[in-house]
Amino acid sequence: MHPYDIAIVGAGPIGLTLAYGFGQAGLRVALLDRVAREVMLAPGHDGRTTALSFSSRRLLEGLGLWSAVAADAEPILDI
Repeated sequence: MHPYDIAIVGAGPIGLTLAYGFGQAGLRVALLDRVAREVMLAPGHDGRTTALSFSSRRLLEGLGLWSAVAADAEPILDI
């Protein structure tokens, strides 16, 4: 048994961001997903498109993560 402060179910964009943020705050985080980590990191994995709002960008900037995705980002011009 591992002592965790929080468990997050789902390793999508929200779950990953929460896990990172809580980890940066010093919490012990268990991140659970039905897809194995190795499968998610495999070159042929389904990298779904994600639309982020300006508030999401600000959250990623605050966590120091925006620079890792900024080069692949494009504005939402029409919905």
